[in-house]
Amino acid sequence: IEKVFPNILDYFSLKPAKGMSLEAAEKLAVNVKPDKKDKILTKLVEHKDQSLAIHLLNAAVGGWTLVKLANLDELEQRLYLAAVTLHDLNKIVLTQLGNVRMDGKEGDKYHHYFDVWAETLGLWKFISSEYWQDIAFLAQNAEDARGANLTFANFQEIKLAPEHLMDLADFVRFADLLASMAHRPDSLYQENIRAIVRRRLKDKYVIRHHRTIENRGLLTQTIHNAVLEKSREVGWIAFLFFPDGITYFAPKDSEKPDLSNLAEIVRSHILKTAAKGLNSLIYRQPKGIISCKPDMKEVADVELAAETLIRQVFNILGEKRSPVTGERREKIKLLPELVNLDWNYPTNLQVDRLAEGVRGLVDILKEYYEVSEEKAIQALLNALDMNEYVEALQRIPALGGVPHGWYFLAGHYIGKNGSLNDAELENVMIKAIRRVITEWGKPEQLIPFAFLDAYIAQVLDTSDSDKQHDFEKELNRYHRNKANRKREPICAVCNSAFDVREEFSSYTNKRVTSLSKESLRGICTVCQVEKLLRSYSLRRTLEADDDIVYLHLYPDYYFTPETALIMNRAYKSFAQNVFSDLDKELAKHSYNPKYIPRADVFRVGTDSKENEKRRLEKVEYLEGQMHGYYLLGIPALFKKPTDTEVWHIPALLTLIAPLAFGVKVVASRSTLPPYDSGADFKETAVLDGVHTYWQHSIRKSSFRLDELTNAIPAAFSVYALTSQAYRDSKNFPVWNALNNVSQSLDTSPLYVFHYAERILENIKKEERKKKTTQLNDPSIIVSTKWFNY
Repeated sequence: IEKVFPNILDYFSLKPAKGMSLEAAEKLAVNVKPDKKDKILTKLVEHKDQSLAIHLLNAAVGGWTLVKLANLDELEQRLYLAAVTLHDLNKIVLTQLGNVRMDGKEGDKYHHYFDVWAETLGLWKFISSEYWQDIAFLAQNAEDARGANLTFANFQEIKLAPEHLMDLADFVRFADLLASMAHRPDSLYQENIRAIVRRRLKDKYVIRHHRTIENRGLLTQTIHNAVLEKSREVGWIAFLFFPDGITYFAPKDSEKPDLSNLAEIVRSHILKTAAKGLNSLIYRQPKGIISCKPDMKEVADVELAAETLIRQVFNILGEKRSPVTGERREKIKLLPELVNLDWNYPTNLQVDRLAEGVRGLVDILKEYYEVSEEKAIQALLNALDMNEYVEALQRIPALGGVPHGWYFLAGHYIGKNGSLNDAELENVMIKAIRRVITEWGKPEQLIPFAFLDAYIAQVLDTSDSDKQHDFEKELNRYHRNKANRKREPICAVCNSAFDVREEFSSYTNKRVTSLSKESLRGICTVCQVEKLLRSYSLRRTLEADDDIVYLHLYPDYYFTPETALIMNRAYKSFAQNVFSDLDKELAKHSYNPKYIPRADVFRVGTDSKENEKRRLEKVEYLEGQMHGYYLLGIPALFKKPTDTEVWHIPALLTLIAPLAFGVKVVASRSTLPPYDSGADFKETAVLDGVHTYWQHSIRKSSFRLDELTNAIPAAFSVYALTSQAYRDSKNFPVWNALNNVSQSLDTSPLYVFHYAERILENIKKEERKKKTTQLNDPSIIVSTKWFNY
């Protein structure tokens, strides 16, 4: 990792190992016979993208668990890693399809290439060069048949015994198979893989997996970690992590994980996560009504809900807030039918708090005990020793929806009991609600998220099952609901078959407006839980926001325990870069994308206090969890941003993040994963619904790995032209001008010279202010790169 892998990143991050554009495939297959060419091209293009750097990393660390289980010694481990590094030497040195072997006349050529690249990659700093033929033998035998070279006469200077090298070759072969075939958790049941595991682990371990047939995001990751926890209890060892599941080494005679209480574990995690965000479930309407959101009943018992509401009353009605009791008293007391009431009471902030707090407690009692409002009011007034005010409370109308009666009641309570500080007032309300709960007994509470048992059973696929997503059934249900919306509720987010709670305007405006019909549009219980998890872990919901674009990060085939840990640590430190930072970093290297892997794209190495100003929306995962998918929100760093301003940084990061972290990236306004797994799409970077400026300037919204070589400099060129040509009064870039620049360049690339002149004029203005005469700006050079693109 320290001596070799940085060099691998430098040289191979943009070189395809699997999957490429048609243009790149045609160059690679230029000498293929015509009768085989179409088949070869189709194969190269249809493969999922994977860079050679990530292919080598995935191979090395993908097989590392097998290496450790087999107890290889340090020399064997070094030989294994060195052989994996050079096992694809043909892809490294050849510009066309072909094969260089350590064999006959090819031997000298192979030796030359081998030595050059071993030196270039720093391999001899990791292992002695005296083992070069041992490494070459292992590297040449990374495949079972095609390309294998088992003739020891070709390797006269090996240090290890031939039978020893034959054993070690199994590990290299296993690593290459993983890096080539492991697209999903259940990809490794081929006999050649099983045979290697049997031989090398002496028939003690077998391959096992679990997989979900869909990826909802945080809920799915919660299910994966719950299964992982249960699998560890029976000795299963997780070694590959995917967005839709995990692959394990399982002791041959081990029991299957006991998943009978899996729903309960997931439920417990959701409630634990929700406990951090109960305050967000309390809200206040402008008319003075403090209430709980519907989700509160699902995640908290009656006492916790009441105490949360009481605490939030003091936050919502803070010290800087002006009291409204006096103003509202003046509006209501003039009604003829109320003139005989006693309107003489205090009108301070504590009265506001007591009025709105007790009124909110009434709603909680109604919701949890399913009793009438009258019964709830009577119980609370009795607990407050305010029974004599029941009749007055009922007489005072809620004009315009304002609960005037509660301000009247609270005013008289404060008048009777004197001035109360915050702690005393909080204690009054808590004692009152606890007294009611004690008298009534705790209500019978339904199992939280009861649907989880059925949902998990429906989506979870383990090694001894074969579940498939029933797309036809879901499609038929969707068409049925569209035709007969009145008959069956439908989730506006996902169309699942689970219970739906109506939430107008949260996800759709397609509501039936007839007074005789019920809408039945809203959110299903599955999406409700996903929404809750996001509210507490991400501080966002399922709704698309106008000021944020989400990056969905998928592993390039898979994460391993090592790469998942690195990704998790990096993710926690992510902060947002602005264009000037990225531009400054890449300008040093003439915008050559090969240097991006060494650039700090997400400010991981920057001071954490400084990064607080560069916020990103990140999920707060629990410690110890492992993930095969990450969600990252990129908010616009502007007030009331335009669509152009919202997209300009996420679009750029979508191109460079894959090179920096070895992931596939989909940028979208959608908060739900656009794809269940990275295996569902071929490209490395996808921009879903990007603003039209991008289509004018770059003209593509999805990119194969090799296409990033030109696309990244082109994008930086357009951005650099814009940032230098258009500046506001404070000398900040005017990113809205991306539209004009992109459209002009789309009309004619010659506009690049118009913007070059504009940039020169801006520079001259700055020089006149500074009284200097230096004309030095990289944007002029950069503009030619867009012209070439």
